[in-house]
Amino acid sequence: MKDSWKRGLLVGAVGVGACVFGGGCLSDNDSSIFIRSVLAPSTDCSYSADPGSMYLMGGVMDLLFVRQYKAVFLVGNQLAAMASTEKNRTETATFQADGLEVRVETWDGNTVLSQFSTVAVGTVEPASGSTPGWGSVASVIVDRGAIGGIVDGYCNDREWPVQRVASVVRLFGRTLGGKQLETGEYRYPIELCMGCTVSLPDLGCKPDDVTVSCTCGQDSMIGCGSCVKTAIGKDGCAE
Repeated sequence: MKDSWKRGLLVGAVGVGACVFGGGCLSDNDSSIFIRSVLAPSTDCSYSADPGSMYLMGGVMDLLFVRQYKAVFLVGNQLAAMASTEKNRTETATFQADGLEVRVETWDGNTVLSQFSTVAVGTVEPASGSTPGWGSVASVIVDRGAIGGIVDGYCNDREWPVQRVASVVRLFGRTLGGKQLETGEYRYPIELCMGCTVSLPDLGCKPDDVTVSCTCGQDSMIGCGSCVKTAIGKDGCAE
């Protein structure tokens, strides 16, 4: 499985529309606020809340480095703007994220590995006519409880089976006007590995020669950077 995870990191540009990528279309009850995609970071590790931004079709967690997965979602708001200077009315349709309800399960959906609630951070502006407003919301979507048993199995048996999990999330929050809202469920696949993101092009590379990924061990290869220095000689298991 050395290179299999790379196929899961297909990145594309999102077109305009209100259907959740990877999570199905929204139901009528959950259409005001919706998760569009998981944003890919730019080269400077920033995120753009734009429907034309690059997105991730799936994630990778290298458990040699990380024990949780952090995602930045592109979230759409289809509520009509309420502000009016003529009527001296302030904007109340801006959405503020409060948190996520998360269920981490095996890829086939037969086993729930972890369920938890967590804080989410971000705001989403209201729609402009028929065009949704967009914003970014960041949160943890895989916790240590979800992958603890998988790591223990590897450390005990020294065998690493192919592991793919799904994080199923529901975002909730409220508008500035106090209306409570939540999205439909969004399902995001994540492949787990041990050491698969480490790339050492030659034995002569120096520790600071290669710029590391935005998050060591998450979603991209890393070279001879600082996070590799701390991991060489370790196997991700407790001593």
